[in-house]
Amino acid sequence: MPPFTLGPYTVSERLLSRDDMRAALAARDFGAAFRLMRKYDGASQDRIASGVEGLSQSRVSKIMRGEDRIATLDLIERITDALRIPGALLGLAPRPWEVIVTDARSRPTPSQAPARTAPAQLHNVEADQRDSVTLLNNDDTWTPHSTEELADLLGTDDGPPVHAANAARLAHEWLIVEPPQIIEIRAGRRIGTGLLHKVEGRVAHLRKLDDFIGGKDLNSLVERELTATIDLLRTASYDERLGRRLLSAIAELCQLAGWVAMDAGLPIPASRYFTGGVKAAHAANDQPVAANLISTLSYQVANQGEPADAVLLSHTAYQGARRTATATTLALLKERVAWAHAKVGELKNAEKALAEVDRLYEQRRPDDDPTWVYWLNEDEINIMKGRCYVELTKPRRAEPLLTNALKHYNDDHAREVALYETWLAEVHIQKGDIDQACAKATRALLLDARTNSTRSSERVQTLRAKLRPYADSHAVQEFEELYRSTIETSEHD
Repeated sequence: MPPFTLGPYTVSERLLSRDDMRAALAARDFGAAFRLMRKYDGASQDRIASGVEGLSQSRVSKIMRGEDRIATLDLIERITDALRIPGALLGLAPRPWEVIVTDARSRPTPSQAPARTAPAQLHNVEADQRDSVTLLNNDDTWTPHSTEELADLLGTDDGPPVHAANAARLAHEWLIVEPPQIIEIRAGRRIGTGLLHKVEGRVAHLRKLDDFIGGKDLNSLVERELTATIDLLRTASYDERLGRRLLSAIAELCQLAGWVAMDAGLPIPASRYFTGGVKAAHAANDQPVAANLISTLSYQVANQGEPADAVLLSHTAYQGARRTATATTLALLKERVAWAHAKVGELKNAEKALAEVDRLYEQRRPDDDPTWVYWLNEDEINIMKGRCYVELTKPRRAEPLLTNALKHYNDDHAREVALYETWLAEVHIQKGDIDQACAKATRALLLDARTNSTRSSERVQTLRAKLRPYADSHAVQEFEELYRSTIETSEHD
């Protein structure tokens, strides 16, 4: 008699109904999920790994101990399919093998049923996710109704919240949903290439203003431009080619609006702009712009305390654009991959991504680049390297990178210099040189007072908190006194 062998392991319905399992899956915490599989399903590390291509027993063991994380979308999908975890629980679109059961009348017959049927309550989970963020349309055409939906999304002050799970779902759908055909619109005056060129020029001009003006001052101006361009999409006449160019311009404006909103301390509108921008870029079939939006969203997610989700988003953005984007664009996307890994504390992965940034940037062909990557240069790349090393508590690697790059900036770029000085100040705190840290923190504080940027103000506040343990230092006391007087003056003004 042949030996008895177990079939492929799939997660039990009982375990999938547990709140702790659902929370682990929603956070993509596979270490917690695998531990729950062992505890409640009796699944060994071997059985968990056996059906998943590219996943070994030893890696499952490391993941369960918290020594490794699963961050690539490809492996997440393979685990989802092999273990029969419904896609909605991981922020993915329904998997090909899923059937969402809403009531008894819709239940498939045994001959029609797949190997696994998702629990009935998953229909509500899916609906909740669709209510929380407007995802890409699966329709074959972009119509005036599609424009109205986009306008509604971007114009709602208290619009739908975007969180890590549905942001990942949006990124996933961008990869798998075909761009719609844009029907010829005959609503009003005909758009010509001259007018579109002016629209695109205004977007580029506003982006350059962001080099010198803080988010709180620029936010309303960018919002007005976005509203006007959406109105043009709604009311003008254009063919498919010009329609895609107009949607691409809207997508770029959404990325800028989201970035400016982040700088103004408005994370909810920022995430809404990023979401709307992905929809517009998808309809325009502009993969590099969509990738930039998702990558910028990953940066926001990383800085809001969800770096593991940012790793997934940043990798998704890079993978989605690597066949169509220029080398400079890919270098920018890789920078955000490095930042996400640094925020997680993964030195090896961050350094690998930073090495890729250098390799890609060396291959740049500026004449081929989109206008929105104009600002990426060797100094900005070195600043990002330095910031990553500060996050990874490697001050001696960070210091020369930040110091040398800052020599090439003047106070006309007050916000950037203020931000970068805060990172150099943090280097000195990590080295124990408190006097130097206070000198850099003081310069950052004085420059921040000239800008209207929440990002730079929050970085100065972070430094203030990091200096508190050294309150006996005369330099710290002087910085604290200057901070209080500066804040009081700004509040009085």
